[in-house]
Amino acid sequence: MTVEPLGWIARLTIGEIILWVGAIVAFVTLIRKIGKPIKRLVDGLESITRDWHGVPERRDAAGMLIEPGRPGIMAQVEVLRSQVQNSHSSNLREDLDIVRDLVKGLAEQQVVLSEKLDEHIDIAKESDLNQVRLAEQLEEFTPVMKQLQEQYVPPDELSAKLS
Repeated sequence: MTVEPLGWIARLTIGEIILWVGAIVAFVTLIRKIGKPIKRLVDGLESITRDWHGVPERRDAAGMLIEPGRPGIMAQVEVLRSQVQNSHSSNLREDLDIVRDLVKGLAEQQVVLSEKLDEHIDIAKESDLNQVRLAEQLEEFTPVMKQLQEQYVPPDELSAKLS
């Protein structure tokens, strides 16, 4: 009796074939359902690891930069710490002091400009008052000017000016 290596497949019934296909489909479906959350978890852990350790820069075969490198968390913390410490070199603390001094200077300039603006407002009010007084004085002299014009301007020139 010779044994065929795949002879057992020939002896399977239709029911057994359907049962095996269903089991394989169920197994693949189960793996996919479980695999997606696991893949998301692994991707998240990989992202955290990249952020923690940093990423080296990537270059192509010609040496052109594809993606710039990023320092890890500890390197970033060290940079921030060195900037905040007042070591009398270029750092964040000195920059903040400079900005504070600039804002203080701007505030002083704003006070001076505000005082000048108040002066200009007073001058404008005084000018408006002078214009009102001048208009009142002109109203007083208008009848007198009309009388003088009627007396001294010949009637034919007067009619030509009025028309």
